Amino acid sequence: MSKTDRLLELMTTVTAQDGRFTVQEMADRFGTSRRTMLRDLQTLSAMGLPLAASPGPGGGYLLVYARRQVNLSLLADEALALILSYESALQDVPSPFKNSSVCAITKLRAVLSPEVVRELDRLRERIAMVSVKRVYEAPYLSDLLRASLDQVHLRIKYDSRRAASERLIFPYGLISGLGFWYCACYDYKREANAWLRVDRITELERAEELAPRETMPMSEWMQLSPDAQQQMVKVNASVTAKGMKELDWSDFADAFTHNRNGSATIKKMVPASSIDFYARIFLPLGCEVVVKSPPELVAAICAKAQSVLSLYGK
Repeated sequence: MSKTDRLLELMTTVTAQDGRFTVQEMADRFGTSRRTMLRDLQTLSAMGLPLAASPGPGGGYLLVYARRQVNLSLLADEALALILSYESALQDVPSPFKNSSVCAITKLRAVLSPEVVRELDRLRERIAMVSVKRVYEAPYLSDLLRASLDQVHLRIKYDSRRAASERLIFPYGLISGLGFWYCACYDYKREANAWLRVDRITELERAEELAPRETMPMSEWMQLSPDAQQQMVKVNASVTAKGMKELDWSDFADAFTHNRNGSATIKKMVPASSIDFYARIFLPLGCEVVVKSPPELVAAICAKAQSVLSLYGK
């Protein structure tokens, strides 16, 4: 169990206590040393959980609800909605908000009444959060967020699928999706807006001497087409009902025209530079998809299929 998970579990256990508890009791319950448990309790206290400690042989810890400074009138399901939103952010690995989210959940539970907390925990036992699990490192995640706030250009080294390159970008903000973090930016190499995978940024340097571009909030940036200045091609494909069950719909958003028998037609404009990406999506579907256009995509799928066949001879 990671420290973050242990803190969340410990917070749930502590707030469910009706009376005093000792450090050793919690250490035994979580299978940790007394010193580790003491540090965890001190961490929760620093995050805002109102714990009162009394020394001595009969001492221990007590959750003091009387010290609450906020009168937050939330029903259990309303509080659960907020906590699930925070926990979804915690599932991103890594996340610039992990510590802040744990702190926010701690403070939220601390200001709820014991009755609401107990009902909240009962609801929480019946709900699980599932997301795309990725294991990767993104050491410059916080630096990118700060640069977007400061409106500062960045010189980066970017290791894309094709090759490593040096780029000058102006970051607008961060995007989280499908288990990855992306930097929404203007990429001077492409001379267009772009989504750059944060974990592929290997070096970063602020270019304070450059005048900032006109910035915009992410809600506005998301309405723009990052690929508007790139050459676009139209993907036209037919997918069987079985193929629709196997296809990741998130790659095509609203590009489907569904049929009554479960099959569908895909019509979507995509950047010509992403042909290889879509070929890798369609190839595993085999005969469950027929790509009609563009011819470059058809050729790419055929080339990949031929490469597979070549591994097994005639």
